[in-house]
Amino acid sequence: MHAFIYLLIYGVFLFIIQYIITGSLYYAGFLWNLLLALVPYFFAGIWKEHKWYIAWLSFFCWLLFFPNSLYLLTDYVHLWEVKEHFFLNLLLITDFFLAGLIIGYASLELIHQTWQKRYGKISGWGMVGITMFLSVAGVYIGRFLRFNSWDIIQHPEQLMTELITLTTSNGSNWNITDATRLQVSKLYEAGAMPFLEFSLLYTIFFLILYIFVYEARKVQ
Repeated sequence: MHAFIYLLIYGVFLFIIQYIITGSLYYAGFLWNLLLALVPYFFAGIWKEHKWYIAWLSFFCWLLFFPNSLYLLTDYVHLWEVKEHFFLNLLLITDFFLAGLIIGYASLELIHQTWQKRYGKISGWGMVGITMFLSVAGVYIGRFLRFNSWDIIQHPEQLMTELITLTTSNGSNWNITDATRLQVSKLYEAGAMPFLEFSLLYTIFFLILYIFVYEARKVQ
């Protein structure tokens, strides 16, 4: 939490500098994304302290919001859109990504430790692997289909329809039914990867990072 707070403060400082130089609030959305990355940490705390239906309800909510912690990596696409002050923007995005990843992994570790105590070590690592894959899939859905975590409640039918098209076509056909989301998704269409390849490659990447952090904390 301390590392997250320090990075958050520094990120706000960088954002203010960027705003003073450019007069643009283009990167204001990063602050919102970072706050969303903080939400899973609180649900993980509820999961750890409660049992039965409250714990499982908090776990479901945690799973919905956890992809926001990983999603910040994809914000590097904005470097293509804003050419001015490249290295300041690079530092700003990196700071916010690391802050989101740190707090996200902290929440995952809380879930992981409690899961291992309740259901065993093998089951715990299985949960981590499945969660990471589903979360990376959620990142793909958020970046390219432009859905948010709460759309599973607000627009379940629309989400399910587009997910079926996405998975059956492996990302070659997005079939976005909303005009606003379609317009934004066009910005990222050229650099998109197939859905399955994206999910597998990024899952491996985030798992390696988590295992490194997990084992390093055990040594400490």
